[in-house]
Amino acid sequence: MYFDRQKFKNDATEMVDMVCELKKELADGNLPVTPKIRPGDVRKRMPLEAPFEPESMDEILKDTREIIFPNMTQWEHPNFFSYFPMNSCSEGIVSEIFSKSFANPGFDWKCAPATTELETVVSDWCVKACGFDDKFLFSSNGGGMIINTISEGVFVNVHSAKKRKMKELGLKPTDP
Repeated sequence: MYFDRQKFKNDATEMVDMVCELKKELADGNLPVTPKIRPGDVRKRMPLEAPFEPESMDEILKDTREIIFPNMTQWEHPNFFSYFPMNSCSEGIVSEIFSKSFANPGFDWKCAPATTELETVVSDWCVKACGFDDKFLFSSNGGGMIINTISEGVFVNVHSAKKRKMKELGLKPTDP
């Protein structure tokens, strides 16, 4: 069967319950900020090779509950003034479930009309919120894009700089 609705609901419910319990443990201060483990301790509890047959979701959730959760640095712990702000609030988690459910790669408008247009709207909101000039708005032939990672940002910036320099030199994008 391509998609077992009931199994998905059961697995998702168990996963959400686990996350809720983790959040409660964090809020109650019942987890240490950093785990009391040594390098290699998690690795020792994992199989040496990938399983030949898929593991059940019950086994995956059990490993997550017993091996992964307790051995993570708890970045959202109330006593940890972390290096980066964490954004795994309930709204962010639900949004992530949506984004993973749609399988809608945003290469261009044709591939993902709704999400591409949503990105342009949110980018315009950011321009306005930052008080930038209207020339940066999509609605005025400006616009930008939301970048997910530093690597993507560097690539886009280098590509944009190259394109600008080629234009300055009178070169076409097809020129070597």
